[in-house]
Amino acid sequence: HVCAKYKGVSKGSEPSYLGDGWNDGNCKVSQSDVTYR
Repeated sequence: HVCAKYKGVSKGSEPSYLGDGWNDGNCKVSQSDVTYR
């Protein structure tokens, strides 16, 4: 999830997933730019 929104947590810990935020100000990537594995 390139543009996934998570609650603030320490890096490496399990975050609470809040859903993708494609139009979020912190996300400059569009869905068409994402390659799913």
